[in-house]
Amino acid sequence: MTQARKGPRLPLNRLGEAILAGSWLSTQLGRRLYAAEAQTFGRMVYDEWAKTHPGTLPYTVRIDSSQKTAYLPEDMPLLHKALTRYTNSRSYQRIQAEIKGETPMSEKPFWEGKTCKEMAGLHVKATWKNGTIVTGVLDDAGDINLGDNWSLYTSRGYDSSCDFEPIDNIQSIELLDDPEYERIDNIENVQVGDIACTTEGNHFRVIDLKPDPLGDMLLRIRISEIDGEYCIDSDDFAYALRRKPKLPDHDGLWRDKDNALWSVAISGLDNSKLVALLIGDPESPVTGSVWSGLNSKHVTSQAPFRPAKAVEA
Repeated sequence: MTQARKGPRLPLNRLGEAILAGSWLSTQLGRRLYAAEAQTFGRMVYDEWAKTHPGTLPYTVRIDSSQKTAYLPEDMPLLHKALTRYTNSRSYQRIQAEIKGETPMSEKPFWEGKTCKEMAGLHVKATWKNGTIVTGVLDDAGDINLGDNWSLYTSRGYDSSCDFEPIDNIQSIELLDDPEYERIDNIENVQVGDIACTTEGNHFRVIDLKPDPLGDMLLRIRISEIDGEYCIDSDDFAYALRRKPKLPDHDGLWRDKDNALWSVAISGLDNSKLVALLIGDPESPVTGSVWSGLNSKHVTSQAPFRPAKAVEA
C-alpha cells in the first residue's frame, strides 16, 4: 500500500497561527461536525490549495500522536472558497436537513438509504414489536432467508432495486458481526469489498482505497444511490468486516473456485484440524503435492470451496 506523503512541518514561530480546517469549519457553522464533514471540507480546502500552490503540500502540525494539516492566516481566502463550495454541496444540505428536526445522523439506522440489493447477504437481528427476535441473512428482496426457498417477510421491498424499509410491526433491525466475517481493526489493512463500520455505527461497502496526500488513508464508501460516494478516514473508522473464505468443514472431496479437486482429511498431528491436498486439475494455478492446513495461503487463495458431488469426483 502506498505511503501517503506529508507536507512540511509548520515553523515553530508560527504555531500560534495554525488553522485546522475542521475546527475552523465548526466555528464558521456554529455547531459540531457530523459524520465525515471534517474530511469532506478538508479535501475541498486542499483542492483550493492545489490550484494556487501546484506541486506542493500544506504545512502539517503534530497534535497528540497524529499529523494534522495546518493552514495560516494568509490561506484564509482558500478556506472561504472551500466554505462556499461546501455549503452549496448536497452533502451539507443533507446534514442541515437532518439537524433541523429529522432524526440525528448518529441515531439513523444503518439500513436507511440502502437498496435491498445492497442489504443482501448481511447478517441481521430483527426485533418485532411483540418481542419476537429473529436473526438471519437477508436476501436480495430484503427478507430473512430461511432456506428451502422460504423467506421471512422483513422489508416492504419487493425486488432488489427497492429501498430497504422494514415492515410496520418490526421495531428494529441491527447488523450483527457475523461469524462468517473477519473483523479488521486497522484501516491500513482494509480492502475493496470490505464493509466499513463507522464510529457512528453505520456500515458501508468500501469501493476504493485512496492514500491521502494529507497523511491518512481514505476509504471511499458508497452511501446510497441518492447520497452518492464519500470518503472516511481513521477518525471516522471503527473497524471493517470481511467475509471469510468458504473453506472445507469436513473430510472428503472438495472443488475449489477453479473447479479443481482437493482431498480433505483429518490431520495426523491434530485430529481436531483438517488438511487439504490438491489432487486433480492440471490447469489449476495451484501446484504442489503437500498437505496444507486450511488456513494456509495455498488453500485460502482458492476459496470458495464446495463439496464435490459423486458424479464430479
